[in-house]
Amino acid sequence: MEIIMRKSHTRLLSSLLRKSCMCHQSVGCYKSTLVQALNKASASAPSPSHSTKTAKVLDEFAVAMKDGDKEVNVDGRPTFAYFLSEATTKLISEVGVGKHPGRRKLATISLPDELMSARRSIIQAAGQSKDLHEEALKLKRKIRERLLPLDFRVQEEKRKEFLREIVSQESVCPEDEAVLEEDRKALFEGRKKRLEEKIRNEIYNYQPLDFSTPESALLYMMARLTPDFAALMKVFHQLRCALPTFMPTTMLDFGSGVGSATWAVDQTWPKSCKEVVNVDPSNAMHELHDVLLRGGLASLPLPRRKNSTSFRHFLPLTGSLKHDLVVCSRTLFEIGSRDMRLRTLDILWKTVMPGGCLVLVEGGRASGCHLTLEARDFLMQGLKVDTSSSRLRGRIIAPCPHQNACPLLAKQPKYRICTDSQLYQEVEYPDPLLEVFSYLIVQKPKELETREDTLITWPRIIQPVIKSDSVIVRVCNKFGHLQELCASKGKHGTLCRQVARKSTLGDLYPVELLPPSQHINPGYNAIDLCHNKKARDDDKF
Repeated sequence: MEIIMRKSHTRLLSSLLRKSCMCHQSVGCYKSTLVQALNKASASAPSPSHSTKTAKVLDEFAVAMKDGDKEVNVDGRPTFAYFLSEATTKLISEVGVGKHPGRRKLATISLPDELMSARRSIIQAAGQSKDLHEEALKLKRKIRERLLPLDFRVQEEKRKEFLREIVSQESVCPEDEAVLEEDRKALFEGRKKRLEEKIRNEIYNYQPLDFSTPESALLYMMARLTPDFAALMKVFHQLRCALPTFMPTTMLDFGSGVGSATWAVDQTWPKSCKEVVNVDPSNAMHELHDVLLRGGLASLPLPRRKNSTSFRHFLPLTGSLKHDLVVCSRTLFEIGSRDMRLRTLDILWKTVMPGGCLVLVEGGRASGCHLTLEARDFLMQGLKVDTSSSRLRGRIIAPCPHQNACPLLAKQPKYRICTDSQLYQEVEYPDPLLEVFSYLIVQKPKELETREDTLITWPRIIQPVIKSDSVIVRVCNKFGHLQELCASKGKHGTLCRQVARKSTLGDLYPVELLPPSQHINPGYNAIDLCHNKKARDDDKF
């Protein structure tokens, strides 16, 4: 093995080996003498310390930032341009690394005992448990893998493009005058069949799910009750952490299904919600929802809100009835037209009482994230009082730590992913399962808010933390930018690195960021402060 040493060490080793000894072929007899000599030489030789190197780097890229009454120096490069403030350091030292206010992680979620008992009773009454579980698993997979339908205009354009392609490949044109009438008809029929086949193979055949029968409603309960409940518990937890004083007394659940939101709101704010309005077009869903509330039997009385739980088939178009909390969970996907989705969002926003919140939850794949971004973009356009003013009619509570346009819109559609996740426990499975979802919480304040009236200043973690010697945390910051932060012990200290390692997807990273205008030699995209060049070139994070 090759050994690299200083010249003095080499000379010392050579002199030791030249000594007369019967065992001069081996250095073993001089091992202790050699080690002592090398240690002495290393101790006397000057070598730059790690702190000295860090100080030199910091001197080159140092930028002064305010930390209360003090002034601290941070590395001005975007990857390192942040620090842990003195107040946050003191707080974390008191409560612990994993318990700071930015933590949003919840333990594995299970259904409440009374809901689990009601669910079990309904499944047992239905019989054929094995077949039901297999069908429920198929439905769960189908819901997860569904795609959004193409807009009508896009479908028409693709249809015309396919038709032109088919016509260009025809050897005999049916419009030719020389073609006999019988042959012309056969050629047109062949063209029509080829066009239908191409449309069937290349355009996704979106079909809305039908839950109009008791059997289909039962399968949906078995497939989606627990994961929907877990996702809503996590979203309501985010809302409660951001607005500790928010206590909803009335709730509108649009697309209520079997009542996951009702149970989640009662678990998050016990005895706070006095009235719940459930809107769903399926009468079978309403009946199953009612039976679950009664404990599994329709003959049992309602344990709470006996006269304040109502079921409706349609959403009021005027928005005259206001509610503190308006929930729309996995319902926008069932509205095939973009125009209808935006119209529905407009009605839901009008239904929110001043001081209340609108909560949207969709799937965690690209289709669900597309719906959430579409809703955010639409709502943000309507929340501004006028284009020349920064005053807003509403503000985004989560997941965004800013009120600007979403930076993901500048990326390719397949990379516009912003999700959260939650572990949940199904009765039928021994191990916890993971539910991934996208969501949006928007508050309608009692008075007009300004852009500076943001609730969250810490950046939110939007991708899983990469844990290595230097921890990589990818965040969306309060300036409306994506930023990749690197936490190292030398630049940010042991505590900051520990906080980064403990952080998870959906948490707030409790650090103070240097404004992008003060970054030194960024060389990055204006909205994507990522030092991974390949990721930037591919439009990834």
